[in-house]
Amino acid sequence: MLKVQPGVTLLDAFLAPVTEEHELEWARIVSDEIESERNRKRDSPAIFSSDQNHSSHTLEDVHSLSFQELKARTLENVLALEKRGKLDRNDNYQGILDSLANDILQRNRKRIQRRIDSSVLVNTLMNLKDKQKYLEDQEAQYHSYISDSMAAMQKKGGNKKRFIMPFTPQWHHVRTLEKQGRKPKFGSYKYSAQRLYEKGILLAAKEFSPKQFDKLFIIISCDEVGIFKVEVRFMDKLVKGNSSSNTSSHQNSQQQQLGASSSHAGVHKDGIDELRMEDLLEDQFSGKQSLNLEIVKLNLNLLLHLINRKNL
Repeated sequence: MLKVQPGVTLLDAFLAPVTEEHELEWARIVSDEIESERNRKRDSPAIFSSDQNHSSHTLEDVHSLSFQELKARTLENVLALEKRGKLDRNDNYQGILDSLANDILQRNRKRIQRRIDSSVLVNTLMNLKDKQKYLEDQEAQYHSYISDSMAAMQKKGGNKKRFIMPFTPQWHHVRTLEKQGRKPKFGSYKYSAQRLYEKGILLAAKEFSPKQFDKLFIIISCDEVGIFKVEVRFMDKLVKGNSSSNTSSHQNSQQQQLGASSSHAGVHKDGIDELRMEDLLEDQFSGKQSLNLEIVKLNLNLLLHLINRKNL
């Protein structure tokens, strides 16, 4: 109202008569405000959405009034506030002008702050995307380095002709694999569970007591770079775990007992556990102490030492 018909005081503006020029000026202001609202909505919907939701209904009501109707309704509201003791005519309703000025100032400050916050969020998102790409590149380089290192180590180890003491369990094991045409590319080793238990590599075997370890054997073999297979045999018979549902229940119970110090790396299939070197190294880096397979529980650090020593 004061844009069209300003006065020395708000009371003076209310008492001043309305002319045709005032109505035309009001119509021009309404048209400009409608166009401005459309542009703001189109250019910055996210920033101004809260302002628009808050004020759109009120603006539409005001824009539908003539200037004479606007003054009458404004005066009615001011008189109602005066009746409730919110305004005082003695200061020519200066209180409402002060409140409006403060409200406009606060709204402008909030709008500016939202723009600043929006800019900060956009920059933060861009930085996070750059950081994500950097970490993904680092991870790819790490995996490539691990794969290349393991391939080089296994190639070097695979070229060596190892001497095997005749008529030992390992000698019979290798001969059997060669006859069956199943000898892994990077080697296969058969260990007595008793021996691994004494060295601290084997920690426990499901459903077997240490008294039976002399008849229990653990075979570790490698036919692909970085992938190891572990099988357990009792009196030369492959030991298979329970059904998948029973296995899951057993592992969940075991995990609750062991907590964060134990790892469940690997995939169990047809009685054989398949392990990946990357998973083992990651578990070691995370501080895992032991490795729970389908049948046996192994010391993680000593298992890795055994694998590296044999150049598997």
